[in-house]
Amino acid sequence: ITGLAATRAIPPINRLLSHAIVVRPFADGPIWLPLLHPSSWLLAVGFITALMTGNSIGGAFTSAWRRGKTAVLTIVVFLAMAQVMVTSGIADGIAHGLRSSLGLTAVLATPLLASLFGFLTSSSSATNGLLMPAQAALAQATQLSLPWLAAFQNVAAAAATMLSPVRLAMGCALVGRPDIERPAYGRAWPLGAVPLAILVAAAALLTV
Repeated sequence: ITGLAATRAIPPINRLLSHAIVVRPFADGPIWLPLLHPSSWLLAVGFITALMTGNSIGGAFTSAWRRGKTAVLTIVVFLAMAQVMVTSGIADGIAHGLRSSLGLTAVLATPLLASLFGFLTSSSSATNGLLMPAQAALAQATQLSLPWLAAFQNVAAAAATMLSPVRLAMGCALVGRPDIERPAYGRAWPLGAVPLAILVAAAALLTV
């Protein structure tokens, strides 16, 4: 955790690792920086742990793929849909439609839609794949800050994932109490409502 935090907080380390290995899967697509990605660090920790304990690495890979293949393939589908949205002009059409209908207040839809998608999909990655192209087009259409719109979307989606039915059911099952989902929702709703209210207010300030 300290090493991963250092890659973000210490600029010289960030620059060193970002230039060490660069993977570009597609000529016109985004690059991948393995030494800065959390998954690479988690994989390295797993390898080191397996070597120190003498456990089988192959068995761990097989088990991880069996449990996570559905989630991985789902995210791949979302990212492919995002690429289709950008290439076909759907993202631009949505952004300009919101801009012409709602004006600058279209920005207020960013945290609302992100929260909805995070709640339904239990993943901020899926939300980014589907909504970020439209956010980029909206930022261009409204002349507002794309980093701020992206921040609103990511935070809203991440907060709403805590209330997603999948995660709540999983949490109740882990403590051996699948019957407490309804009371848990009654106590946990501020985890999504409070950040959403703050983000909507911040989005409103951005338009001023």
